This record gives sequence, C-alpha cells and structure tokens, in this order.
Amino acid sequence: MFQICKLLAIEEILLKARYVYIGLDSGSGETFNLLKGGQNDYFDKILGNIKRMVVLRAERNSSIKIDVGFILQQENYKEILGSVKQLKEYWARFRFHHYYFPGDKIKHD
Repeated sequence: MFQICKLLAIEEILLKARYVYIGLDSGSGETFNLLKGGQNDYFDKILGNIKRMVVLRAERNSSIKIDVGFILQQENYKEILGSVKQLKEYWARFRFHHYYFPGDKIKHD
C-alpha cells in the first residue's frame, strides 16, 4: 500500500511541474543497456512511464511539457526514425543533440 501511495504522490508532483526531460538516448533496449547500463527491462519501463505521464497529463488537464532527448552517437543514430515514430504515438516532444568532441567521427554505412 505504501508503494502505491508513494507512486501516486510522485505522479501528482510531476503533473504540477512545467517541464520534464527524459534522456532516452536509444531506440531499443539493447542500445539503451549498451549506453546507459541497467537491467534488460529498463528501456521498456521508461517507455511505459512516458506513456503513463502523457495519459495522466490528458486526464488531469496538465500543461506539463514532456521532452524526450536523444544524444546522437555512433551506437544510436540509426535508431532515430524508429524512436520518433514510437514516441510520436505518445505525443511527447523530441530533442536531438550531438556533442562534438575533437576526434569524434560517426561512420556512415
């Protein structure tokens, strides 16, 4: 019961925020684990949480902006289109970033 109350409290706090940013940086669980580590189901849990936030935003008439970020890297740039298509269904906004460091090269096939 405590966990349910805790989750509901977190949802209420989030919905009162103006903005939330989720740094997903991947379009698959495999790439997510490669870039960020974690358990195999983290990627799917994050997608489920984004979807839940979008549903709650609509149900509660919240104005929170939900942005999903993607730092472009050698390991994930091919997954951009699939990620956009998938997250577009949730009505989340996207932000793509590429941080260039001397010596960085993205190899194109």
